[in-house]
Amino acid sequence: MVSNGYWPEHLVQVKVDGVWAKATYIGGNEVIITGRSGNQIGSLHLCPWAQLHLCQEGQGSWDITGEWVGGVFYAFDSLTYAESEYAQRTAHLDLIASIGIDGIEVLGSHPITELDALWDATLDQPEAYDGIIIIDPSQPYNAQPHIKCKHEVVTDMVVSALLYSESGHYEGRPHGVQGAYWVDGKLVDVCKVPNMPHKYTKQMAKDPESFIGRVFEAKGQKLFEKTGALRHPVFCRFREDKPVHECTNPKGAK
Repeated sequence: MVSNGYWPEHLVQVKVDGVWAKATYIGGNEVIITGRSGNQIGSLHLCPWAQLHLCQEGQGSWDITGEWVGGVFYAFDSLTYAESEYAQRTAHLDLIASIGIDGIEVLGSHPITELDALWDATLDQPEAYDGIIIIDPSQPYNAQPHIKCKHEVVTDMVVSALLYSESGHYEGRPHGVQGAYWVDGKLVDVCKVPNMPHKYTKQMAKDPESFIGRVFEAKGQKLFEKTGALRHPVFCRFREDKPVHECTNPKGAK
């Protein structure tokens, strides 16, 4: 994938396919999980033994960050020691992990020499992972030195409808398309592909009907099982060379 010689001192970590979140503990029997907006999206219960162990280890309050997936918090960094080097942050995570809190799992980091093997492993489990992160261990958290390498897939769909802005300055103007697959002799809507290039949205506003039924290529981080919908879809191009009936679900589900 990438020559290991580029970053000899760096580390690599798998990237779980979940929702970025923060786990906060301020004492008591609960760890609060909040999302990027600061709103609570979940919680984890602490048994009395875990509470006692945290107290004994001097961990009466802390913040860690990770991915929230199905009631499990996959921790990848410590916000309590955000300005410290990576070794101290991982030591804090290891301490939290040693306490054995139900619902918290720590994602370990690996030498850069294992980059290719980890990348291949995430490709084999796209339902669980969406790539890897290359970490500069000398930098504080959120200094933006990390490199995210995410999976990318491409599929062809058919425009079944246009998407229109519902508020703001561009209310009522087209901004994207509804993508569909050809299933059993008819089009079945799959996912919305917003934020089309301006040169196309201008044409859509003038002649919307001319876009219905056109085949287009889109890319995303992965294809969802059964539906074949793209995660975070991005428009690539229109394909005049491909007939509608060949735009079938890559996942093979009906």
